Amino acid sequence: MNQERVLFEHRFTINRPIDQCFYYLGHTFENASVWMKGCRRVIAQSGYENYGMWLGKRYYRSMAGPLSIGTLTREEWVHIFEPGKRFVIRTDIPGVEPNWDYNFTALDEQRTEFHYRVYTHNHQWFSRYIVQPLFMAAARPRLNFSHPRMVELLDASSPLLSQSPA
Repeated sequence: MNQERVLFEHRFTINRPIDQCFYYLGHTFENASVWMKGCRRVIAQSGYENYGMWLGKRYYRSMAGPLSIGTLTREEWVHIFEPGKRFVIRTDIPGVEPNWDYNFTALDEQRTEFHYRVYTHNHQWFSRYIVQPLFMAAARPRLNFSHPRMVELLDASSPLLSQSPA
């Protein structure tokens, strides 16, 4: 069974053109700690340092552990990349194997719908009923804070946008 199972999902409207939203989230993903609660650092792995995001790009993401104790660093990579529209990052977390799906749709010239999902293909009993619920119990409050914060920064003309394509 290779079906995806959604663990978390939400949608927001961002008052920015789609190219600026995609630039801010995709091509400057190393700056995720600015808006992502619990994110301590995102760095491109050796050999993947070139600017931007592309299919196969690899990162190390360091996150605060549960209750913000300690730091967990995990390898992740761009699993799906549709320029200007969508990217999915998969993280190496045993039992969860989360896919972080960032999807953008232009509502008009100045507004973008941001549709975010976390999904997995892991349907093993122990993972599905024990590991994944525990993981999402820790991740959900962070996600519920982080994406509204990201929308707030985009709506407020974040300095990172000054580098985005016209």
